[in-house]
Amino acid sequence: MDLSVVWLFSSAVAFIGTVVLREICMWLRNLIPKSVECWFCMHKTEVPYNLSNSWHCPKCEQYNGFTQDGDYNKAIDQQYDGKLNFSVSTFGRCKNAWRRENSLCNKCNRNQQLKVEQLAKFVPLSERNYDAEVEHF
Repeated sequence: MDLSVVWLFSSAVAFIGTVVLREICMWLRNLIPKSVECWFCMHKTEVPYNLSNSWHCPKCEQYNGFTQDGDYNKAIDQQYDGKLNFSVSTFGRCKNAWRRENSLCNKCNRNQQLKVEQLAKFVPLSERNYDAEVEHF
């Protein structure tokens, strides 16, 4: 057998072997799930490898799939049609529900008020040393 035929045959076998090995690796990679973290709620979950940049979080239902510059990598219909979004109802909420009660006790409230008053009266000797002077004050 001629040496060039042997070389050609072994090159063809090596090439075909490499292609087959690559395909087996790609097939195995798609079988093993990839661990991902939701960008919005930080919930960790596993998705198929080929969907690692295009999935919905099972906890907050947000879409996670982004381009290199941070945009979504697909069109999201809910961004363009308000009818597709969930409606939010304010029924049953009291008018001042957004106001939070003061959670400090009377003594702490008084101390806080004194601190605010003293800081309002503070005048530094040098503006450049304001932080150091206010700490010493």
